[in-house]
Amino acid sequence: MKRYLRSASVVLLSLECIVSGAVGMAWAATIHLSGTVTDENGRPVAAAEVSLVGHAGLKTFSGADGRFELIGDDAMPVRKTTGNRHRFRLSGHSTVDIILYDVRGRVVRKLESVPAEYGAEVHRMADGIAPGLCLMTICVRGTEIMRRQFIAGSCRGFSSSLMLPSMGTGAVRAVCTGDASAFNDILTVSAEGLQTVRRAVAGREESDIVIKLMPVGIGYVTPGIPVYTEKGGTGDVTTYGSVSDPEFSQGGACNYGTTNVRYYAAINVNQLPGDGNGQWQDGRSCGRCAMVTVHTADGEVRTTVVRIMDKCPDDNCGIDLGGAPAGVIMRNQPGRYAGTWEWVSCEGVDSVSDGPPSLFVKSGSNEWWSLVQVRNGPGGVRSLEVRKSATDAWISVPWATEAENFFSLPDGLLQDSDDWDIRVTWDTGKTGSIQIAGKKLGIAETSYLFEL
Repeated sequence: MKRYLRSASVVLLSLECIVSGAVGMAWAATIHLSGTVTDENGRPVAAAEVSLVGHAGLKTFSGADGRFELIGDDAMPVRKTTGNRHRFRLSGHSTVDIILYDVRGRVVRKLESVPAEYGAEVHRMADGIAPGLCLMTICVRGTEIMRRQFIAGSCRGFSSSLMLPSMGTGAVRAVCTGDASAFNDILTVSAEGLQTVRRAVAGREESDIVIKLMPVGIGYVTPGIPVYTEKGGTGDVTTYGSVSDPEFSQGGACNYGTTNVRYYAAINVNQLPGDGNGQWQDGRSCGRCAMVTVHTADGEVRTTVVRIMDKCPDDNCGIDLGGAPAGVIMRNQPGRYAGTWEWVSCEGVDSVSDGPPSLFVKSGSNEWWSLVQVRNGPGGVRSLEVRKSATDAWISVPWATEAENFFSLPDGLLQDSDDWDIRVTWDTGKTGSIQIAGKKLGIAETSYLFEL
C-alpha cells in the first residue's frame, strides 16, 4: 500500500481530531463471532453477556437457546493526540509501528512493535530532528491507519492546521507491509451465578464457538485467559502445591533458592497462548505480593496473600498457588477456580519473607563478573542504582541476561576498594540503601541488608 503527499505550492491540511474519530484515513473491518453458551450439563444458558476485551462497547447476550452473535467494527485504535504525545488503545493487544519521514521520503526515526494494549504513550518523536517538514505514519498489522504532518525542530508538535511548501519530485512516501488480516482478542462470557470464561479468538470471523460456564466456586472450571489491570488481574486460580502438606518455596524461576517462605505463587507468562505478554515479564514480577480472592458456590469469600516466586507458562494460567495458600483457598478440593488478584505491599504480611530486605550475590560471582538479587522486599524491584560514595551521579544497573531476576553489576565497581552506595526502589515506592566497598559485591553467596 502506497500513499503520497501531492506536490502543491500551498497545501492546507486539517489535523483536527482523533478523539472525535474524524481522521484522514478510516480503518475498520467487520467482526462476526457466533456460538452457544451452555452450563456444565450442556443445557443452554440464556442472557449470558458476551463481549470482547479489546473492543469496549461491543457486547451482546445469548438467547433462550444459548445462541449468541457478536457483530461490529474493528475500529481505529488511535484514541488521542495532544501535542506530540500520542495515546493508543489497540484491540486484541496488538502493537503499532511508527515511522517518521523527512521531506525527501527518508526514514529519520522508526519505532517498531510499540505495545499499545493498555493505552501506551509514545511521545517526543521529533526530539533531535532538524527543523523541517516531517510525516509520521502509524501502521497496525501492516496497514497504514493514520498519517500526521508536523514541523520538527523549534516548531515541534502537531498543529490543527499546517502550511506545506512545494515538495517537488521528492514527495514523502509511506509504505507499510505485512499481514493486515491478523487479529487477536479475548472473548468474555459471563452469567449470573456462573463463572466468567475468557477465550482467545484469532480471527474477526468465527462460528460454532461453544462456551461452557461452570458454577462459581467448584474445584474445576473451564480454563480461561487472564485479563490484567494496573492493580492485578482476573483469571484462573490454580495450585501446584499440596493442600494438606504445604512445603516451603524452593525459589522457583525467580532463582531465590531454598527459602522459608510458606505463602508463595507462580504468575502467568502468557495472556493469549504463547504470546509472552503475561505478568511474568522475564521475572520483573518476582518479589511482588498479591492478594488472591475466590468466591465459593455458597457465597463464601476466601482470600490469601502470596509472594511471586515462580512463573506459570500454562496457556490458561492466572495465578498458581504453592505452599500454604493452596489449602487456604481450596481447602480439600484442589483444582481450578475463578478468581482475582490484586498487587499489595508485602510489609507486615506473615510467611511471605524469610528475613529482612537484602542484596544477595549470586554463586559464581567474582571481581570481574557479578550478578546480584534483591530479596524479601516490600514488592517487586522497580530499579537498582549505584554510585561511588561522595559523588552525585547515580548509575542505573541493568537486568541481567544470564539469569532471570538478577542485576548485572559494572566491572569497575567490583574491583574498587572504596565505598559505593547501592539504592533499590520497589514498585511500592519504598527505597532501601547500602553503603559498601565495591569489591565486596564480587564475593559469591553473600548477603547485605538494606537500610530502609
